[in-house]
Amino acid sequence: HRLAMYGVIEPEDNYPNLTNDKSALAQCLTKEIYTKLYWNKTSSGYTIDEAMQIGVDCEDHDVGFFLGDYECIEVFESLLGPILDTIHPFFDYRDKNVQHMGSLKIIKFDGTQTLKDFVIEYAFHLRRNLRGYSLPPHCTRAERREINKILIYILKQLQFDPTFPNIQFVDTKFAKKTDKNGKRNSKSGATMPMSNGATPAAADRHHQIDEKKDVTTSEDTSSKTSPSSISSKLENRESKVVDLVGIDDATLTELEEIGLAPSREASLTPEFLIGGLSRDFPDARTLFFNEKAMVGAWTNHENHLEMIIQHSRPDLNYVYKKFVDIYIQFRRILKRKEMAWIRHRRLGIVTTSPKHFGTGLTIQCSIRAPFLAAHAKLTRILRKRSLELKTNADDILNLETIHTLGRSEWQIAKDLGNALIDLSRMEKALAKNKPIDQII
Repeated sequence: HRLAMYGVIEPEDNYPNLTNDKSALAQCLTKEIYTKLYWNKTSSGYTIDEAMQIGVDCEDHDVGFFLGDYECIEVFESLLGPILDTIHPFFDYRDKNVQHMGSLKIIKFDGTQTLKDFVIEYAFHLRRNLRGYSLPPHCTRAERREINKILIYILKQLQFDPTFPNIQFVDTKFAKKTDKNGKRNSKSGATMPMSNGATPAAADRHHQIDEKKDVTTSEDTSSKTSPSSISSKLENRESKVVDLVGIDDATLTELEEIGLAPSREASLTPEFLIGGLSRDFPDARTLFFNEKAMVGAWTNHENHLEMIIQHSRPDLNYVYKKFVDIYIQFRRILKRKEMAWIRHRRLGIVTTSPKHFGTGLTIQCSIRAPFLAAHAKLTRILRKRSLELKTNADDILNLETIHTLGRSEWQIAKDLGNALIDLSRMEKALAKNKPIDQII
């Protein structure tokens, strides 16, 4: 029981005031649900009040709920289920027969090759958490430090080939016509070809990764970077690890500017402080970057691992293949270490915010669209295409995909490609002073 100086605190006396909240929590929480969950806690001690504190104190937070560990899914299901149904339209949590299915299909996104003058860049944002540890809002200092060491080791194993990425797209006609025995099968899909003899679909379902071409162990060691050496280190085109403890402003600023480090302001916002994500900052926080490959990662942020995969070439097919290559490398390394990401049998990848359940992947892109930027229905246009606007400045729109649960990795990228084709058509029509109602 929760005790106060005057006795036991009853749930009806502790119910939060969410009158001005805009979060999914405010839409889903009722006194009945709160009373039911009030006395519950996970085996690590995480309570419903801790989980929803971010929503109580941050009125503009979109979800209003942070997980503290894996058990939150079952312990707080009465509230988490309705939240998931509210924020993930492609997934019906109430239907127990429905489960999230990931897919790493390698099929070209038709039409995106024509967007080179419209799209400035793409960035794949991947979120992951290690199984067996509490999530950032609730982990101990010891857990955070151990997680940091493990992730640094894993990140150092990633290999960036000069011909990267070397994964080839599957011929879509062949993929649709043949099954694993070469027989015609109109339902078969094209996924990343494996060289270990497994069928592509089976390899993806059962994680049968080719271990013959294993990645080698890197002998790089962690290093602290000074402002005078950051430029030369970037020119070395090698993977580097930078400890945030004692890092100087010039180094961090340059990494932020090239998009390979999170903003310091974001790490110390009210949301991060209230949600428990900034505890002991910057202890056990590390930046990893490879300037040539345009890959950056950071540890113990909103999730154990956050990774950005970019490329200067505005080619969705190319960046997607790059993402798949790194994704498969992660899986091989974890398998060798007998470790895994936190994953739920129905909900896929588990993240601190339920917003990113499923794939843990969002794709950001920047487009040059002065006419759309000034359009009154811009928010509606983007929402209909599962996109949200991050920034709108100097005629450049920075967009990010929204839905991660009920959509596979390949579907997210395909949806983005289709949306960008629509947006490009709208921009061209507006430039000629033509209506876009039919495209909308």
